[in-house]
Amino acid sequence: MAKTLAQTGSKPPGKPSQEEIAKRAYEIFEQSGRKPGRDMENWLAAEGELTRAQKAQTHVSNDTKTIAKPAYGEPAGNVRPSHA
Repeated sequence: MAKTLAQTGSKPPGKPSQEEIAKRAYEIFEQSGRKPGRDMENWLAAEGELTRAQKAQTHVSNDTKTIAKPAYGEPAGNVRPSHA
């Protein structure tokens, strides 16, 4: 039987964990002067911020390409040293 993400302790890629959201929601609560009654608003704001940040990070890492540099003294690509 296949395990769900909750059973394995994993989270879907690009999604913040509940712990991460709770921490950020509390930071928002403190930054807004500890105003009561905004639990859901703070939670949704935190979730949105973190989700956007993780998606942006995933997008950047997928777009980054590693270009191998030739060792010092070696010609790059198809360039052959000329022997005069």
